[in-house]
Amino acid sequence: MKNFYREGRGLSILKKPKPNNFLFKDKTIVSGEAKQERNVLTSENRESYAAYLSSLIYEYQLHNKYATTVQSLVNREDNTRESNNELFNKTLKRNCLKKEKYNKLGTLFLISFFTICCNSLLYSAPHQGFLQKEEIRPLNIGDNIPEALWHLPLQVVNHPAGNKTIRLSDYKDKKLIILDFWATWCGGCIGSISNFLQSSSSSDIDVFFQGVTYQEEDEIKSFEQKSKHFFPSIISDNVLSRYFPYRLIPHVILIKEGKVLAITDSEILKADALSRIMKKTSTSIIHKVDILDFDKHIAIKEQSNAQMKNAQRVSATLLKPIRGLGGLGSYTHHDSVQRLLIINKGLLESMYLLLEDNWRNRIFLDFDHKIKVDHLSNGDNNDYSKWVYEYGVGIEFIATSDIPRVRFNKLALDYLLLGNGYSMEVVDTLIDCYVISNAHSKSTNVNKNDFTVSFKDLLKRLNHQTIDQPRQPIFILDDSLESQLIINIDLQKLPDLTYLENSLVKQGYQLRKQPKVISIIRVREEELL
Repeated sequence: MKNFYREGRGLSILKKPKPNNFLFKDKTIVSGEAKQERNVLTSENRESYAAYLSSLIYEYQLHNKYATTVQSLVNREDNTRESNNELFNKTLKRNCLKKEKYNKLGTLFLISFFTICCNSLLYSAPHQGFLQKEEIRPLNIGDNIPEALWHLPLQVVNHPAGNKTIRLSDYKDKKLIILDFWATWCGGCIGSISNFLQSSSSSDIDVFFQGVTYQEEDEIKSFEQKSKHFFPSIISDNVLSRYFPYRLIPHVILIKEGKVLAITDSEILKADALSRIMKKTSTSIIHKVDILDFDKHIAIKEQSNAQMKNAQRVSATLLKPIRGLGGLGSYTHHDSVQRLLIINKGLLESMYLLLEDNWRNRIFLDFDHKIKVDHLSNGDNNDYSKWVYEYGVGIEFIATSDIPRVRFNKLALDYLLLGNGYSMEVVDTLIDCYVISNAHSKSTNVNKNDFTVSFKDLLKRLNHQTIDQPRQPIFILDDSLESQLIINIDLQKLPDLTYLENSLVKQGYQLRKQPKVISIIRVREEELL
């Protein structure tokens, strides 16, 4: 099942609550801090009032009514706040305090009441919108479900009994509890939940299934009207997603015997997979991995997550000429990483470093202004030091060692060329070459001496290309000759063509220039789309 990446979503669990202003007559309490006055309550009044507050708060705790009061204080608009002030005024009047002290005592009451609620509540029901001071610890496989989570009120839609809220403890007797995190924009989630609800597993009385989404009720209702999909689901969630954090959905949690059995994806909802779990015949579950500390604004190599760093197979940095450094071309292989570094080299010279030797004299530049690539294109009249600081290129290329060296070089070369506005292509082309062939029907026997070499070694020497020389002619063997045949010739006297031709003739071979179809590399300027 395809996972959908929830990047950029403004989830409520990730947003910090905004400061709230609580109005009481002409006094303002901002974020729980009151504007203090010099006059204070007498000791007798403080004791009687503290006793009164304790009894009142205890009664609220018993009946679980304080959550609604706090929620109304946090969320209601100014007109609702005015009615709250009237409620507090009546409460204070019942304490028989003087009218001129209402503001002071009302402020004290609100501070005390708000503080106790903050310390006592886990979350305010039914929307879990009030964050507690105690930090939630994410649960892992094998962890017990905390009591606070069992008894947490959760807002739901499409409950079979029409309930508006549920608690997981209501289903504690089930053999399996399934929580499936989804969203209306996740096609994979919707498809997997629909398939599950149509399967026999959804009607199993020992299985409790519930979707979980951070989205609000109006979004869900709008989705249901358009799609005609109706899921039993916990909505407005900002708590369960903290116990079971995720980046990708579908995100499925299995709870069995009061413990986290699995954190996986929607594949687990297939009938055969759930059947094996219920019968305890399942031997393996593919657990889901979500990298929660990924930051798209930070380079991969600088990410804090080790898995992200280890996933990097190739890293390339294109360089401009660097004054203060000479030309450099090096390759190192250490542990599981290989690294190429080229600094202040011409583009053609860089190609020589990255290609096999036999390609060097087969590079053809098919564009004007070759001076940008080859400093010898206008003869040997250019100051190389000045030229390289104007047209030199460089690259740092790092890759894992599982990439073969030939492919590593090809990747680096492609990046270097494209980054500088060029591309290369290997093509078969009819071109004039020097061809070595038999002069007679039979090869002459060779007496081995200090100058005995194979044709393979001879061609390697003849086709050797250096950066400080113009491109050398291309030498090849006729199809009738094998590269392992030996010949007597002094390689130090090459590439003297007269000496080469005379030596070949003496041993029954000949050298002639003729057109042949061979593979060459053509470098072109990259066309912009």
